[in-house]
Amino acid sequence: MSKTVLMNTQGFTPVIDGVLRDTSASTALVFGMVWRFCQMDKGVCLASKNAIAKRLGVSVRHVMRHINILVDKGYIEDLTPAQRNHPHIYRDTGKAEYRPQVEPTNDGELVDEDNPHTAYGHVIMKSRIEDAIGNLDEYHELDYELNGAIQDKMDYYQTHSYRTSKDAKVAEEAFDKR
Repeated sequence: MSKTVLMNTQGFTPVIDGVLRDTSASTALVFGMVWRFCQMDKGVCLASKNAIAKRLGVSVRHVMRHINILVDKGYIEDLTPAQRNHPHIYRDTGKAEYRPQVEPTNDGELVDEDNPHTAYGHVIMKSRIEDAIGNLDEYHELDYELNGAIQDKMDYYQTHSYRTSKDAKVAEEAFDKR
């Protein structure tokens, strides 16, 4: 089975789920293109509406309409609103940043509305860590060096994997139980 590896592509234009839910597919796609240009050295989109339209295969008028929606909804800021007959400069405001909503359910499991498998994965990870620490304690094999290795791994997961402070607490509680 083959799958696309993003490093092997000529780049990609994201469609952010939150923008898609709040606006439309067209607006989310225009946001993705503006966001993509904002990732360049200057941190802003300097591309003309014509350039954006050409890349998306739509009209300039279409791009203008959806950029106005994005500005009105606060996803991008027009840094040159008074400018006429020249490309505007747009800045990503950060409003589209991914912030999952993780809530405990009645049975104590965590559910992330946007990514349920992620939150569930953290619950599984907590269980596995608790089991491993319990086994090591039981056999008196939890020595200083191993304890440091576990702490290093927990620190790594905390800084690279957790999407919310609740997820980080899951791992911290497991480590504290040792």
